[in-house]
Amino acid sequence: MTQELSVQDNLSEDNEKITKKSIRRWVNTYTDKYFVKAIKNNISFTFKFLDNSSLKGKMQWFNKYNVNIVTEDGVEYTILKHSVKYMIQN
Repeated sequence: MTQELSVQDNLSEDNEKITKKSIRRWVNTYTDKYFVKAIKNNISFTFKFLDNSSLKGKMQWFNKYNVNIVTEDGVEYTILKHSVKYMIQN
């Protein structure tokens, strides 16, 4: 649990440099690697969910089950990963 919190702190603090060594411990899939690149490069997405609703914003952090999305208005949403149907880069 403390490792997840420290990883989230690293990702949320002004997009600090993420080293391969720190990523290797907690990134297991290609999706996770893509999420790390999206957070690092501050990429904006349109997220489409299983109920066909959509949300525009940027990813702030993620863990095994959740993704935190910050909208253009500054509102933060923590969403389950499995509820995201797809993401389109803006």
